[in-house]
Amino acid sequence: MSALALIKIGGGLITDKEKPLAVRETMMRAAARSLANAIRANPSVSFLIGNGAGSFGHFIASQNRAPDAVGFDADHVAEIHASVVKLNAIFVDHLIEEGVPAVSVSPAEHISCNDAVVTHQSTDSLLALLSAKKVPVIFGDILRDEVRGGTIFSTESLFEIIIPSLTSFDDISVIYAGNTEGILDGAGTVIPEIRARDAQAYASNMTSPLGFDVTGGMRHKLESAARMTRLAKRVYIVSGSDPSAITKATAGEAVGTRILS
Repeated sequence: MSALALIKIGGGLITDKEKPLAVRETMMRAAARSLANAIRANPSVSFLIGNGAGSFGHFIASQNRAPDAVGFDADHVAEIHASVVKLNAIFVDHLIEEGVPAVSVSPAEHISCNDAVVTHQSTDSLLALLSAKKVPVIFGDILRDEVRGGTIFSTESLFEIIIPSLTSFDDISVIYAGNTEGILDGAGTVIPEIRARDAQAYASNMTSPLGFDVTGGMRHKLESAARMTRLAKRVYIVSGSDPSAITKATAGEAVGTRILS
């Protein structure tokens, strides 16, 4: 059995989404260390990591598009892409410092779309890196769109696109690691399990994220996690700063919030 863990590190964890282009250095280092711990503790598992765009891509996108506008022109596509590449490079450097054989992979170079619908994708580079025991690191990006010029795809959405092509793995976990320990109830207590069919009800009660955000924050994450239950054996929402949370989730232990089919 070949196992793969796809882990998304939230942009709100590693950046300050209320300040433009602001890295949260301590949290980024903690997230990189948590990932390194999980990789060392699970040597038989392959890892594919993604980081959110945080106050880099979200800020640039929010400045370059009116609330009711669709798509971006070529200059803005380039500016948004450059910002997310910059954040990803900083994060990959932190992973390498922690001993992770991390390699950046730009989604915009391998996926394109037409009116926000994916028309082409290639996972060859991801599979090659995984076969070589490397750790690909993708990121929320703006993809070339024949109709809109550019369409923003979150890391969660990219995971949903990529997983069906990873047919060489028969045991897939998806872990979303962010600022909170999981999905919280009204009293601030972690909800240990949520059924996919109930996710929309929980999501509808969530407030909009603070700061710069153009994809939907925790609401989007929970909705994506519910869809992921059809593609992966295990789906978790956990803390990205807890040194043991990602390790436990990778091993299938009880931690954070598990989304069940």
